[in-house]
Order: sequence, then structure tokens, then C-alpha cells
Amino acid sequence: MPTLVSPGVSVTVTDESMYAPAGQGTVPLVVVATSENKTDPSTSNIAVGTTSANAGKPYLITSQRELVTTFGEPKFHSLAGVQLNGDERNEYGLLSTYSYLGISNRAYVVRANVDLAELEGTSTAPKLAPANGTYWLDTTNTDWGIYTANTTSNTWDKMTPAVLTDATTDAGGNVASNGNPKTTYGQNLDYAIVASVSPAILYQKVAGTWEVVGSTSWLGASATNGANVYIQADVGTAPTVAAKGVYKDVWLKSDQANISVKSYSTSSAKWSSLTANLYSRDDAATASEGTALSQNDVYVRFDDWKESSGVGVQLGAAFTSSAGTLASVSFGKTNIEKTNGATSTPVIAYQTRIRNAGTESSVTGTTLHNNVALTSGKTTFVFSVNAQTVKVTRSGSNAFVTIEEIVNAINGLAGNTGNVVASIDHRGANDRRLKLTRAGGYAIIVHDGPSSGLAATEERMLTSQLGLTDNEIANSVVYNSLWSNVSYEASASAPTSAPVDGTLWYKSTQDADIYIAENDGGTMKWFAYANSKDTAPTGSTASGGLRDLQIVSAEPTKQSDGTALANGDIWIDSDELDAYPKIYKYNSGTSKWVLIDNTDQSTSAGIVFADAVGNPGGQYDNDKGYGTTYASFHSDAPDPATSPAGMLLFNTRLSGYNVKKYTVNYTFNNTNNGNVWVSVSGLRTDGSPYMGRAAQRNTIVESMQSALASNEEIRAESRFFNIIAAPGYPELLDEMITLSTDRKQTAFVLADTPFRLKPAGTSVQAWATNSNNAPSNGEDGLTSSSALAAVYYPSGFSTDLSGSNVVVPASHIALRTLAFNDQVAFPWFAPAGFTRGLVGNSNSVGYITDEGEFQAVTLSEGQRDTMYANKVNPISFIPGRGLVVFGQKTLAPTASALDRINVARLIVYLRYQLDLIAKPFLFEPNDRITRDQVTDTFNRFLEDLTSKRALFDFLVVCDETNNTGTRIDKNELWIDIAIQPVKAVEFIYIPLRIKNTGESLTS
Repeated sequence: MPTLVSPGVSVTVTDESMYAPAGQGTVPLVVVATSENKTDPSTSNIAVGTTSANAGKPYLITSQRELVTTFGEPKFHSLAGVQLNGDERNEYGLLSTYSYLGISNRAYVVRANVDLAELEGTSTAPKLAPANGTYWLDTTNTDWGIYTANTTSNTWDKMTPAVLTDATTDAGGNVASNGNPKTTYGQNLDYAIVASVSPAILYQKVAGTWEVVGSTSWLGASATNGANVYIQADVGTAPTVAAKGVYKDVWLKSDQANISVKSYSTSSAKWSSLTANLYSRDDAATASEGTALSQNDVYVRFDDWKESSGVGVQLGAAFTSSAGTLASVSFGKTNIEKTNGATSTPVIAYQTRIRNAGTESSVTGTTLHNNVALTSGKTTFVFSVNAQTVKVTRSGSNAFVTIEEIVNAINGLAGNTGNVVASIDHRGANDRRLKLTRAGGYAIIVHDGPSSGLAATEERMLTSQLGLTDNEIANSVVYNSLWSNVSYEASASAPTSAPVDGTLWYKSTQDADIYIAENDGGTMKWFAYANSKDTAPTGSTASGGLRDLQIVSAEPTKQSDGTALANGDIWIDSDELDAYPKIYKYNSGTSKWVLIDNTDQSTSAGIVFADAVGNPGGQYDNDKGYGTTYASFHSDAPDPATSPAGMLLFNTRLSGYNVKKYTVNYTFNNTNNGNVWVSVSGLRTDGSPYMGRAAQRNTIVESMQSALASNEEIRAESRFFNIIAAPGYPELLDEMITLSTDRKQTAFVLADTPFRLKPAGTSVQAWATNSNNAPSNGEDGLTSSSALAAVYYPSGFSTDLSGSNVVVPASHIALRTLAFNDQVAFPWFAPAGFTRGLVGNSNSVGYITDEGEFQAVTLSEGQRDTMYANKVNPISFIPGRGLVVFGQKTLAPTASALDRINVARLIVYLRYQLDLIAKPFLFEPNDRITRDQVTDTFNRFLEDLTSKRALFDFLVVCDETNNTGTRIDKNELWIDIAIQPVKAVEFIYIPLRIKNTGESLTS
């Protein structure tokens, strides 16, 4: 109270009107898994909630429309019009939330950081679209235009050479590191084009060695030096059909070839075919295409400028030609050789060239240039431009020539050089450079002067003295036009790019790569034992040789090649999908297949499942790494020294039916293994692998568990929710209970039973009581208990947004049932029975059979009794009533009032509301007045609950009896509350007595 010094009035207000605010209603937190980057159907843009950047972010959704625009429409997969019931890629949580929002208006949705679309099974590793502007030499649709002489029919026969696209770095490919076909490939006289190097060159195998057709070594190897190669169009006189023994003449009909070159556009996501005509050189292409040329046009040069000494040398100073010849279309290397009296034949090479921007070719000096000093006694420099000799004579008695004199000399020969124009590029007062241009993008070729044949006063001028930089192979030649070599990929199918780091791949093929631990001179090593490609590396194959491996549904009676079974052969049962891999080893002594125990990782009869080596994403089988030698194993491979001799290693990195993640620069034990596919679907606690559907599921579950366990945003006090659900995933029960505990037990957990759990009492009881001794919640058993959690059975059969009937988890029904209960009553009313438990979002209930079919069930009273006794709430069809939730038990570990959902949810409500009511009294004086206010506020709140049928009675104590001096001195205020919650009617007993006529009915 303020003290007044002079007359006046002081007014103070003390607010003693504390009350319990209204609750926020029912708000669930739903954890979901969806595909990534889904489409928002209202805008066709990416649905913002499905981006990887927003994974784990809680979104408060207020309507079904907002849910769809944020996360896209719920996706359920089908095949040929048949729904894939229980498919791990189905978006159960999204559809459950959509159903919930049909009668409610708020829900938090958190998307786990997993892309369900990446878990679609494929036999080949996922690839990305190529980069924009990628060029593809389509070898499938390419006609190379090559013919061979047929002296029998006196005709030219079309040649179809083998086309090799293996990389030179591919150790398992057919192309050697020098770009030639490997000597182990093909037969003598075979032809092959190596298209994976540029230019693509034609080879023939001669005496075990691949020779470039038309090269000196090819001519010499033929032993006759007589076979010829011709490159010309199919016009005029055809070459004479001839052969020298088994070596036939070869003719490239340049106008008959059709080199298929395509370009990729990311904007259209399509490959576009390009016109790629064949020409002998850049100028021929420029002259023929004329004004139609534009940037990024391509052509294929068929003369081999690179095989001998390069275009500049072949257009050397010793060659003379008129300007008309230089500009002609037909002028090429062959003509040059003929003019110079060359006797060699041309090689057949295809170099793809691309048109650059601009309208003229240009060569500019890279160093400043003013004067060039002459050697004593010399008066003239000599060099060549476009095969024309240029002589620059000094002025007067100068000991040098100037840049102006060089420019004038070049321009004086413009009529012979194809109109090459020289000028000075002024960069600064002391920086002047020689610049050469030629209109139309035609070629400019500058060559050193001749080293001999000069007059006594003439001196050879080097390109470097002109300030130019040589760029033609290793020769003193400068070459420039508006054309340059194209970087392309040659392949029979469209090129792709490597996946991004973290991409998932469910390899759906059932294949295997198996090794065995053996003692090699005192050192334990892994040796190739059996694999799907029958690869047996020399010196690294198991003793006794590689065993036969068959992955078939029926027990084999012979090896895969039809021969008799041998001891140690491997059979993997392809029919037992949920138990895959069931691996058998053949015992020749008993003629029996013996099942290997997948949980045995300690004896010689056991097996280890682990990543070891291989590249399952390799383009070809021979570069995937089946049967790799132990010396090449990755650093994360298991150490054979820790395994007994005879133990098998199932290489999960290369083998199929599991989920892998692409990892860039995968490092393990401080060793970088490069870009590797790493298995992420994991192993069970007994060492056996998750495979098939279980591999997909475990990958999803781990991401969803992470979305709950590591998410700080959903633990913030600013976000209110009082139900937690992860529809379709009983594995998340313990994480959801933990989250509720972290939030002071202010949220009730809805969990599921497995889709494939049969309704038989034995099956349900075994799951609910964890008779299988499962290590965690999941399809094998229920391990968690909590008074703030409940499970329901069986699954539902509902309709998705496309109108298809789909199998949905039991929590799909329970979530909407709780929302309806709270809409017509309160959380402390039992969400079950014919008043508030009728099911409105499912057509029927049932389970998924072993064949993947939905089997509708009508639970009998005995089945319902078994479920209720094991704390599983049945959803049953009641004749004349329909589907109804017929139970409300929690997973409370002990029998108490909290073993019922209505009481448990009342406690959840009280925990949150009492916290809100008490907070205004923080930092108030701990005296009788405050305690009386507390008592009054809490009494009024609980009286309201009593009137709303939540409580039978209650008692609030907040006085000196429970707030002793010791507690007050510790700044504590104690409020003891006792309540008697209202119980729901679950069991009705009706004794019926029959009495004789006339007897008293009351006695």
C-alpha cells in the first residue's frame, strides 16, 4: 500500500478471482511417414510439409483441406487395380489424421524424415536425371555407316560392329585403360567401336590384338599391307571392292551414317534428338549448314585429326592450297594426304563437335607484344596462317619487326587465308596483343615457320613469338574455330546421374553374395563361397571350389546346371518371404538340406550378416563385385579373425532384399571407402537380418522413432496436445509413452496391434503377453505397460481419398472415436459402447492374411473376453448395431481405477488443468490467506467436474496440516487432493428369479 504524504486517495486492486480456464479440447499429435516432395493438389506445387527440410517439424492442422495442401493426399499403393494391403509405403497416419479432422478441427502432424517413395522395390540402383545440357551418344539408334568389301558378290556389305561403352576405369569392363578393347574381348577379325572414349574409333582384332582400322599397325598386322580404308560420301564412283586374304577393305559412307546424338533438358525432363551430320572438318560443317547454324548445334567429324599429328600439322606450312579449296565442303584430311602424296589410309573415327556462341572465330595473344627481335643478319620472319606462308620483313635497318608489320603481312594474304583478319588488341599503353578473326566461325590455324628451306635472310617465326599459345596436341600450332569437342556419354540406354547422398534403395531382387572363413597360412580370411553370379576369383575361392547357389521355392534335387548336388551347396527358400533368408546347406553324407540358424554367430555352422564389399549399383555384373577377393573388402567388413573356420558371411551390401543408403565418401575406422551403398535396414537383436517387408518397415520405424525421441519442438510447453498416435506402427508405443512422460503425462497414447495378427485367442494372447519374448514393441509382441496408453484390435477397412477400399490400423478407428466422444461428452466418459463408441470411419474390421488379403472378422464373445483379459480393446460387429468399440482398458500394469481409459484421460486432463490453476499462486505469500484462496479455487474447479459427472466426490486440503513450518521454510506449498472418479458401466448382471403363482415377489 503506498503512503500518502499530502491529502489524496490511493486505490489498490487485489485480484482474488482466480479460476480454472476452459480446456483446449482434444488435440492429437500424429506422427506420420510419407513420400517426399509430394504435390499440393490445390496448386501443383510441392506440399511444404513433405520436404526434407521440414521433416520433424510439428504442423498445427485445422482442416482436412489444410492437411492435404500441407502433406498431399494420403497415398495407398495398388497393383493392377488390386490394393497392396499392409504395404509398408502406405501413408496410414495421413489418412487417419484426415479421418479425425472430419469431426474435429485441430491436430499436430509431424512427418518423419524418410521418403516412402524411395522404398519402392527395384532391381537396379536408383539414379537421378542427368544434368541440364547433358549430351548422349545413343549407341542403340546409331548407324555408323560402315561397310566391308564382299569380293564374292562384288558388293559392299553393311557392317554392324560391336559397340563398347565400358569406362576405361572399369576393371571388369572390356575397354582397357588406354582406350583400346581388351585383348581378352572378341575373336580375331571382329570389329568393335569404342564409344566410351572420344573420338569413337573403329578397331579390328588382328592376331589377338585390337588394331585401329586404317592405322599403320593395322596395315602391318594384315601381313599384306594391302587392305584399304575409304572415307567418302555415297556419290560418284564407289571404291573398288577388294580384299587381301581375310582382311577386307572398309568404307565409311559419310552420308549413310546416322549418329544419334541427344541433349537433355531439365525444364522438359526430356531428351531431344539433335541433327548431327557427318563432315570432314569444322569448316565443312560451317559451310554446309550455313546460316541455319546456331549455338549448341552439333556435328560429327569423321576424319581423324588426332591419330597422327593433329589438324594444324596436317595443314602445315608445306601444304599449298587455294582459298577456294580451303572453303570447300569436301576438303578434309584425306584430301590433304592425297595432295602431299601420302600413301597411308585414314582411320575411322567419330568426333562429336558443338557450336559455340558468336559469329566469328577469334585468336588473341595471351602475352603483351610490341616488337619481335630478329637474329643478326636476318631481315624476314616466316610463319603460316591457314596453310599460307606469311613473310614479315623489317622496316629499313631495324633489328626487329613490329606488331603493325605482322598485322599488315597477314591482312595482305586475306584472299588466300580464307579472309583471316589481323588487328591489334590494345589492353593498355604498354600492352598490345595480336588478334586474328575470321567471319562465320571458320577455322584459324597458325603454325610455326618451316625449320628448313628458308632463304639466307629468312628466319623461322614461332607461334610463341606472336604472343599466341599452342593448343593442338603437342605441336607448335594454334587452332581455333567456333566448334569444340562435346563432352558426352555413350550408352545403349539414356544416361543418368549418381543419386544424392542419403538416397535410400530397397533392392527387391533375391540374390546373394556369400563367403566363408578359412585359415590361409595362419591368417583367417574370407573366401568366396557361393554367389548369384558364380564368380570365383583366382586364389580367393573357398577350398573345394565355388558352391552352387539356388534361390528357388522348391527344394533343389540338382545343381542349377543340371549336375548332381555337391556337399556345401546353398539353397535359399524364395517362398518364405517373411522369414527370408531361410538358408540351407546341402549335406552329401545324408543327402539332406540342413537349415542354417540365422541367429548363430558363434559356431562354424553359423552365419554372419554384415556389409563387406561390393557395388550393387554398378552398371554391369562384373563391376558389382560378386566374389570379391578379401584384400579388396571395405573397412567395415567383419574381421574373419573373430569367426571360427567354416562360418559363412552373408554380404548384405551386395545381396538383395534389404534397404541400402547411398553414402558419399563413406568412412569407417578412419578409412574412406568412396561412394558406397550402406545397408540401413539393420539386424534383429539375435543377429538375423531384417529383409523384405521387414527391411522396409524397420527403416521407416527407425526414422519415426527418431522423429519422436530427438524432437525438442514437440516437447515445448507452447504446444498443447493430449493424445499421441502413430497409426500403423505398434513399434512406437514406448517412444510415445516416453514423450507423454516428458510432457508431465499430459497426453494419452493410442497404439496399434499388428495388421497380420490373427483373431484366434492364442495369437492375441501370445502377442499381448509377449510370449515370443520380443525385445521391443512390434509385430512379435507387446512389451510396454502404461496407464496412459491403450491398444485396439482388429484393423479396419476404410476408404481412401481416391475411393479405394484400404486396410487401416485400429488407431484409425480409435482416434476418431475419441474425438467423437469428446465432441458429444467429455474425456472422462468412456469412448466405447453404443452411445459414443459406434464406428463411423470403417466398413468392417479384420486382419491381413498370409496371402496379403484382407479377411473380415466378427469377434465372438470368447475372443472379446480373451482380448479384454489381456488389455486389448476389441472393435466388434454387433448384430443390429454395427461396428462398435467394445472396450476401454488401458495398459496399466496393475489393477486400479487407472486401468480404464475414461479415468486415465480424466487424470491427463487434471494434470494439465491443475498445473494451470496453480501457477498464478507462484511467488504469493505462503500464509493462510493464500492457502484459503487456493482451496477455494481448487474446490470450485473440482465441483464443476463433479457436476459434469467426472467425480463422485473430492477433498482439497491446503492448510497448516499439510503446510508445516518446515515446508513453508523450503518455499513449498502443498495441495493435497483426493478424488473418487466416476466409473463406467462395463458389466451388467441381471439375476432372474422364477416364483410360483400366488407367492410373494418381495420375500
